[in-house]
Amino acid sequence: MKSKYLFALPLLLICFSTAVFAQDKLGNLKSWDGKYTQDVDSNGKITADFFALPEVRTPLKSLLKPIDFNLVTKGYSVGSPLKLFGDFLATSMCRPHNCGDERAGLAINLSTGDMYVRMQRGTTARWIVSPGKKNSDLPKEVQDFVGDQR
Repeated sequence: MKSKYLFALPLLLICFSTAVFAQDKLGNLKSWDGKYTQDVDSNGKITADFFALPEVRTPLKSLLKPIDFNLVTKGYSVGSPLKLFGDFLATSMCRPHNCGDERAGLAINLSTGDMYVRMQRGTTARWIVSPGKKNSDLPKEVQDFVGDQR
């Protein structure tokens, strides 16, 4: 009987430490508050890319269709700085020279890893969110920020 518990304890510790590690990785995203999704040096070289971070890229790539992923991470290259709203980190971006018609917004819940993407073309907007979530799960100020029509 005791040997079952001795076997289960290490498994429990591994599961717990993995969850804590994942939360730490998301917590590190707070350092992007106020920064743009790409940091470019004076020579035009990208020195940091928010969308290349595994904790952002991997879940975003599995959430979006390839065409939407490319739009969010590359095509919509004019963006606002990332902004922290409590547990949510959010940004909005648009296509160069066409911010009125083609834009997107992204919000990540830094506690759970849930992602919320708003895609807009013309007057048609759609939300793509983590399984089991709804865009209405976002606080109103975050919804407004990712859908901002600057």
